Amino acid sequence: RKMAQSKANAIILCACTCFVIAGGSTTGVRNFRPVSSSLPGVYRCAAPEVASAADIALFERLQCVFIDLRNNDEVDMARRKATPEGLQLLGAIADSRSSVSRVHIPVLADVDAFFDAVERRLPLQKGFEAFLWKLVDGRRLNEMLYDAVSQGGNALLNTAMLECNVPAWGRALEAVADGLDEGRAVVLHCAQGKDRTGVLSALLQSAVGDTEEDIVRSYALSEELLDRKTTLALTQGDGGDG
Repeated sequence: RKMAQSKANAIILCACTCFVIAGGSTTGVRNFRPVSSSLPGVYRCAAPEVASAADIALFERLQCVFIDLRNNDEVDMARRKATPEGLQLLGAIADSRSSVSRVHIPVLADVDAFFDAVERRLPLQKGFEAFLWKLVDGRRLNEMLYDAVSQGGNALLNTAMLECNVPAWGRALEAVADGLDEGRAVVLHCAQGKDRTGVLSALLQSAVGDTEEDIVRSYALSEELLDRKTTLALTQGDGGDG
């Protein structure tokens, strides 16, 4: 009986994925899409607090569990900017009787650990310079590390994110598995659905055997989708959120 139920859940999730690919996307929440065709029922997006009524209907139809990778201050800020429908979605998520729910796993909660990971990956000369600034001028050290992240690109950013909180990434992967085991759709998100969400998506894609080319293409697609939404907002007279 349990095996039959698991097969039924898999069929439902596969049908939901086909529905989204066929055009059942979001109108308010940005960057919403399946993580991979190899992972039926797993999606990714930007912050859901700007949801539209149509988005809520989609999330409820999919019976989504949202895996929120943001820090608490980001969550609070997003709530203050939420649309009326977004607040309605937050209310539904908080209601245990609702078909949508949330798991909060702030993977960058320890910002100091993140910058420690960045510092460990500096070239020898830069590492020595960072050591000296740490002794005499914390502000200059911070500037140096911010510059290093900017210059190091996605490779340094993503590696440091992974290294600074390995247990949190493990919990996030477990939360995905738990949601799928319950027959729910799983939606991964951070603020833009790009970097933290992109790293978790890449881990999942790697686990199911997607090629490196597919993983890189999926990660890069966020830039296109976010730019497209921002351009649309500007043409409609909305300055967007930057």
